[in-house]
Amino acid sequence: MMNEQSKSETVYQEILARIREGFWKPGEQILAERQLATLFSVSRVTVRRAVSQLVGEGLLEYRDGRLGTFVTAKVEEETSRGSRLIGIALDNY
Repeated sequence: MMNEQSKSETVYQEILARIREGFWKPGEQILAERQLATLFSVSRVTVRRAVSQLVGEGLLEYRDGRLGTFVTAKVEEETSRGSRLIGIALDNY
């Protein structure tokens, strides 16, 4: 059986993956806690922990109380920095 910390880490990773894959883009609102809890089959407390961690890292932000939780522009900066592709062309020898 998973403990609450393991569950919140799993939810954290799932939300982070969806953000990095572009499912939720900068400026977009993510699902409400209740919806995320249903989606991941965990408690709202577990979701709150995961979301709070992402807010603390600057990847999500709470807006004006009940408006919701939104993806920040920081995600776009991290994604563009982390997605540099370097290629090497080799001639046949």
